[in-house]
Amino acid sequence: MGKLGKEKIIKEFVIVVDTREQQPLMFEKMVYKVLPAGDYTAGYPVGGRLLSFEKIIAIERKRVPELFIICGRERERFEDELKKLSLLQYKYIVIEGNLGDIANSQYSCVTPKVVLSSLCSWTIKYNVPFIFAGKSIHSVVYKLLEFFIKYNILGFKTIDDLEQMKKWERI
Repeated sequence: MGKLGKEKIIKEFVIVVDTREQQPLMFEKMVYKVLPAGDYTAGYPVGGRLLSFEKIIAIERKRVPELFIICGRERERFEDELKKLSLLQYKYIVIEGNLGDIANSQYSCVTPKVVLSSLCSWTIKYNVPFIFAGKSIHSVVYKLLEFFIKYNILGFKTIDDLEQMKKWERI
């Protein structure tokens, strides 16, 4: 596939937003759908229908005040969400804020130390990375989904492919 064909595919991909997302990020091409996990996933139009990748990739968005809530009174509910996300091949929690925002805040009886410890624990326990996007939340969500399309739909080389190629070169 030539460069123009790949660029067309990238421009045609759609961001699928969970219908329960209360204040969704706005994208040029987006549709709403109930998602089994996360707030955002990628979609691609095929034959007049939308092929949605919610069983492969999901992005959950959190704001810093929400982190204090999910580390406190909503911990059990959020861990259920993490269990669902952990079943996916690509899963991310993108935080609208930075580490300094957590360290300088206390929204409840939950301390910043508890929040940071919980994020570290959940990263290992559920194999779900937390990405601090600061004010670039829109760009980070978009780029994660765009690169998913590039690597998985367009066939760009993945790290595993490159590692395999290095093995072949040694023979």
